[in-house]
Amino acid sequence: MFVSRDARLRAKGFTLIELVVVIIILGILAVVAAPKFINMQDEAEEAAILTQFAAFQSAVKLYHSGWLAAGNTARVNSLEGFGNGDVSSTPTGWPYGTEAAYSPGVNGHDQYSACIELWNGLTDTELTAEGTDSENHIGKIDSDIGVTYQGSTCIYVASHFVQQGQETLQLSYNNDTGDVSIKDDAHYDENGNSQG
Repeated sequence: MFVSRDARLRAKGFTLIELVVVIIILGILAVVAAPKFINMQDEAEEAAILTQFAAFQSAVKLYHSGWLAAGNTARVNSLEGFGNGDVSSTPTGWPYGTEAAYSPGVNGHDQYSACIELWNGLTDTELTAEGTDSENHIGKIDSDIGVTYQGSTCIYVASHFVQQGQETLQLSYNNDTGDVSIKDDAHYDENGNSQG
């Protein structure tokens, strides 16, 4: 049987046109699938952070209940069963920090340190938290959560969404009153400044 030279060459591989068509199809699939995949990653990160924020909120209430149940009426240096047993309280029984001494109005750094310590001291989480300021702001940090404070309120912000220019998640915890609020539409600029 006689086989032409063209038939033998074609049997060895794909033609250039066939390869181009496959590349175009793969490109179209990538354009369609990539945004959905990226959106799924954002949704998973948002769910993880919201879960941790809810755990933090519950831990604050449990801590205060434990403080009351122990018959405390003043500040304690540690309350058994929370963190490593080293979470201190405010005079009204709300969790404060692990190493920072409770001294409102004396030194803002103590409140700042307490907020950072409390993130890992109150709950067990793999989400990392890092203190933020004008130099090391939320738009630049490598941690999952940026931590700052205003008065006696600790503010925890999901850094990923700020760095993507999106609305972000924010937990505010007032250690004088025990109030915890969670926002899913906080706005921060690229320099980490709250926009309301």
